[in-house]
Amino acid sequence: MVVINEDTGNFDIFVGSYEGLSNQTKYSVGSGPICVALADFNNDTQLDISVINYDSSDMSILLGYGDGTFASQTHIQLALNQYRLLSVILITIYN
Repeated sequence: MVVINEDTGNFDIFVGSYEGLSNQTKYSVGSGPICVALADFNNDTQLDISVINYDSSDMSILLGYGDGTFASQTHIQLALNQYRLLSVILITIYN
């Protein structure tokens, strides 16, 4: 489960098993994260995370290792208001 913390500029990952959720891990992203999408963005068969950051007008990409952990973020700067379009595209494509 991914939980976005808009006030702190990070998100938490909770890994699930038959016993419930455990192993909370916090990852930093840009300022004001508002949208998250999970997909295999680099075609390595591992789940990756993309976060749209409203206040910093950028997107954070965290590539997955396949074990519930992720690499440090890579920032992609977005043009003003481009984050709205990307949020819709990410949600549409990966849902």
